Amino acid sequence: MPRASGRHSDPPLRSRSRGLPRLRRARVGLPLRAAPARGARRPAARRGALPRAQRRGDSGRVLVARGRLSLRPHLRDSVLPVRAARRLHLRGGAHRCQRHQDRRRHPVDGSGVRREPHPFDARGLPVLLRRSRERGSGPQVPAAPLVGPRHRDCRSLRLLRPPPARQGIPTPRRGRPGALMLVRRDADDIREIRPRAALAALVVVCAMLVLVGRLYQLQILRGNDYVAQSVQNFRKSLFVPADRGSLLDRNGKTLVDNRPSFDVYMTPAYCKGREKEEVMTKLAVYLQMTPEDVEQMRLSYQKSWVKDRLERFKPFLVEVDIPRDQVDVLEAHHSELTCVDLIPTPHRNYRVGPSLGHVIGYMSEVMPDEIDSSQNDEDDYSYRRGQSIGRGGLERRWERELRGKDGKENIAVDAKGRHLGKEIDELLIPEGERKIDATPGNNLVLSIDARLQEAADTAFPGRAGAVVVMEAKTGFIRALVSRPSFDPNKMSMRISRTELAKLTGDPLKPMLNRVMTENYHPGSTFKVVTSLAALEKGVIGTQTTTFCGGGYTMGNHRWRCDKPTGHGALTVKSALQYSCDVFYYSAGDRAGIDALSDMAHRLGYGQPTGLDLGREISGIIPNSSTINPATGSLRAHAINASIGQGEINVTPLQQAVAYAAIANGGTVWKPQIIQRIESPDGKVLKEFKPEPDVNNGREGKLGVKPEYLAAVRAGLTAVVNEPGGTAYRSRLPDIRFAGKTGTAQVVKLGQKQNLKTDAQQYFSRDHAWFASFAPAEDPEIVVIVLNEHGGWGAEAAAPVASKIIKAWSDIKKQDDTKSMARAEQ
Repeated sequence: MPRASGRHSDPPLRSRSRGLPRLRRARVGLPLRAAPARGARRPAARRGALPRAQRRGDSGRVLVARGRLSLRPHLRDSVLPVRAARRLHLRGGAHRCQRHQDRRRHPVDGSGVRREPHPFDARGLPVLLRRSRERGSGPQVPAAPLVGPRHRDCRSLRLLRPPPARQGIPTPRRGRPGALMLVRRDADDIREIRPRAALAALVVVCAMLVLVGRLYQLQILRGNDYVAQSVQNFRKSLFVPADRGSLLDRNGKTLVDNRPSFDVYMTPAYCKGREKEEVMTKLAVYLQMTPEDVEQMRLSYQKSWVKDRLERFKPFLVEVDIPRDQVDVLEAHHSELTCVDLIPTPHRNYRVGPSLGHVIGYMSEVMPDEIDSSQNDEDDYSYRRGQSIGRGGLERRWERELRGKDGKENIAVDAKGRHLGKEIDELLIPEGERKIDATPGNNLVLSIDARLQEAADTAFPGRAGAVVVMEAKTGFIRALVSRPSFDPNKMSMRISRTELAKLTGDPLKPMLNRVMTENYHPGSTFKVVTSLAALEKGVIGTQTTTFCGGGYTMGNHRWRCDKPTGHGALTVKSALQYSCDVFYYSAGDRAGIDALSDMAHRLGYGQPTGLDLGREISGIIPNSSTINPATGSLRAHAINASIGQGEINVTPLQQAVAYAAIANGGTVWKPQIIQRIESPDGKVLKEFKPEPDVNNGREGKLGVKPEYLAAVRAGLTAVVNEPGGTAYRSRLPDIRFAGKTGTAQVVKLGQKQNLKTDAQQYFSRDHAWFASFAPAEDPEIVVIVLNEHGGWGAEAAAPVASKIIKAWSDIKKQDDTKSMARAEQ
């Protein structure tokens, strides 16, 4: 191709370009066609960037194809546009004023545009570059093959017009557009690589996030678990059960202690697959397990693999308190049962039997929900599967004091869970971690007197009922009987399903604590409340009389007295002595239901007493706001309530609290059964003092005039010690005690009410009550007897209380004699 000549010839350009670096493999291909006029649509073949195949195949080289010029791949983006004079422009992308005109094409870096030995148009004319401010003739433009401005303004580079034609070279026609479309080769590559690079970066970032998250989970969240699993590969932890605290009576006699026994445990992690089936089959034979027990063992095994990975390394209970012969069998076959452990476990020994079943409670296996809830507590009080927990009574209420803290023994084992020996233990396990001794629980010293408790249990003849013996001046319980009861030794994980079903299906409800979780109509024992309410209200006086003619009439209804012919004129004392109903019908009608309700609450009725033995019901004491008018008028309710019938319901424990307040002169005591808490070595940790019952609304004070209380006590003394008294036949020759009989009607008998007790069905009989205190002059104890469906209180309850008071008196004399003997020594 001929070389161009003229004002801007090659020599000066070449001379100016010597000091510049040469571009390797830089060349220009075929001539370019002229760009279409402004506004004209480009042919489809020329639209877009270079094909991908051509870009990839000639990476890093200068290439001209499809009417475009590609430059060096390492060029940077320029902020200055490049354009041909009066032709198609190629502008920079840094100025928003030019982006729309350039259709967002990439600029050509100034340092990468150089003069080539071949022309850029079809006529072979050289093309020179200059700044737009240097318009003019050719000589004014410095001959430079490379222009690289780096400033950020709107000044542009343009292609100069061709020089005048030389001889032998035709002059190009005016108006024919110069053919220039300068497009960077690397710009197209970058435009296509950029999404891929972003995607690759996103993938790398996501992978790093996943990796960091997984590391956080492994090291931070579950680091301790994996450390524990690694340790469990060679270490097996066997817990050392703590001795549960003992229960002692007020004189130091042991009521409940522990006896040595063996429990069978299985560790699932060391017993898998076929070995698991073999071990379970052998255990079922050796321990003579029932099908239900085998099913329970399999269920416990499955739970160990579902809940937690570490759970499989924790032994679960298979059988509790096995006999000695079974212990020998398992020891003989220990090599076959590598995942089975015999753990010496202290079990409760209840020496008092069913007599104190409801007071002491029993033990049973901890439930899953209790295990989960205990995990929020301190480690000392968290439970594990197979562990025992107190149920009911003192075992439940004082669980934390009695329980103690279990120890731990770590041994080295192989993959099968077999012990590797003490030498390996010393090699692999630090000395401080081999065995951690258990800490025994604290002991409870009760206010119960075991001798009086036995006497009360022996004296009570009924099939169902309750006995409460309480100190009148302190509120401490001396004896507590609820019948029928249960054997705590049997209930403590040693009862069969058949025995348990029989116990729970008994219509007399042996699991019900009748002392505080069942209420009854109090009958005539409630007449002391009516007496105090009427005296305080002023409707009767201590010496005023009320005539009893055998009945009391209100409207068209007549309430009959127990004595059809009537008792005649009666005072408060004689009304209590003979238990006249008409006297109290009249007193209750005139005092009103609200006065009766207020006095009852002041005596401790209608609210829990606060005894720490678990759940306690409050009973029912109606008033004018709680009575449904559809059930009768307020006067009718007051008449019925005055003799302890109608809607009145109380517990035997509330009766003890009320009669103690009458006996001691007006202090309502909170009943207590714990005297002190002692450490295992006998040190007193806490001692309980008498506490007034502040729930009565008067800070434990009855708030009744002493003369009113004296009048009521005189009537109660006459009940037992004067002829005609309802409990006169139960009096004692050497001790005077006071009391009140009560017969609470259960169902309406009509004409059958005069039938003998033995002629009536058991559940249709009346409840027999007797509430008493002794001695009458200076009361020390209160005795409450409820013989459920026992009949008349004077026959079925008063003799029981008399025997208990006699036993208390004899015990007191024995203790006084021993005290005098010790004092003389």
